[in-house]
Amino acid sequence: MSHAHIAILGAGPTGLEAALRAAEAGLDFMVFEMADGPAGNVRSWEHVQLFTPWSMNVSRRARETLEAAAVTVPEGESCPTGRELVQELLEPIAQLPDIAPRFRFGARVLEIGRDRRPHESCPGCAHAAPIRRSPGRSPVTSRRQERLRMTHCRTSTFLMRVGWQQVDEVFSLLTTGNHQ
Repeated sequence: MSHAHIAILGAGPTGLEAALRAAEAGLDFMVFEMADGPAGNVRSWEHVQLFTPWSMNVSRRARETLEAAAVTVPEGESCPTGRELVQELLEPIAQLPDIAPRFRFGARVLEIGRDRRPHESCPGCAHAAPIRRSPGRSPVTSRRQERLRMTHCRTSTFLMRVGWQQVDEVFSLLTTGNHQ
């Protein structure tokens, strides 16, 4: 696989897992989150207790990466609240040095499209290209609005919703070139 530019939409559990995977693979990526910090959706139900324990909410990759950064990783069979999930797992992931500079918070993605022009910097390769910002802020939300234009050289990939457990499968498709 040649150099890839990856846009990850959302900084919840799946988006953060995808960011960890992209950083691990040395890929160029950016995470777009509509909220002003990571896990905006989870924060809206932070008072709710999950029905899955920490052992099912912490991926192997997250555990290993946080432990390598000397961050205490939650474990066990107790079920966290949304607030605990954010504070004890998702925020520490978002603060990792390889991940933190890659966020664009307060960004609402309005459009993702394909641009079938070859990318100037590497004709003939397969990757997503520059991000175009729409002018100004949304009059309704007063948040930045993003329009992502993906350059299509030979192939390009648009990833739909997946759970954090499927992130490795998605990245294996990206790295082997078996995608459409």
